[in-house]
Amino acid sequence: MTETTHPTLYLLKTQFSDPDVGPGTFYCPDCNMIEGLLSAFHSLRQTLQIEYVDFSKPRGALPDLAGHENQSCPQLIFPNGDDDISRQWSVEGMGKTRRIDNTKHIAAYLSARYDLPSRHP
Repeated sequence: MTETTHPTLYLLKTQFSDPDVGPGTFYCPDCNMIEGLLSAFHSLRQTLQIEYVDFSKPRGALPDLAGHENQSCPQLIFPNGDDDISRQWSVEGMGKTRRIDNTKHIAAYLSARYDLPSRHP
């Protein structure tokens, strides 16, 4: 199936609290890695839909697209199924939705799809 809309990238908001861990505020290292790509390659912000979600669940529309048990971030959602490049990294979501929920796989997809440099091993 070929995707007809831009994928949506779900990231946690920059700072959040987690009562299960304890007092203080936290950041998500995986989301920050993807934020680094967005900063280094500005064109990604024009080609992706980016949704910042709260740490607390439910995380925006993510459970409706990925499933209630699959709300990890970062996550790249293909609402209408895979595009021609994402097939090797994506897994099933809800309905026609496909998703990539592995940070390294998200970076690899972005590099391949948008003709960016590859991650150094």
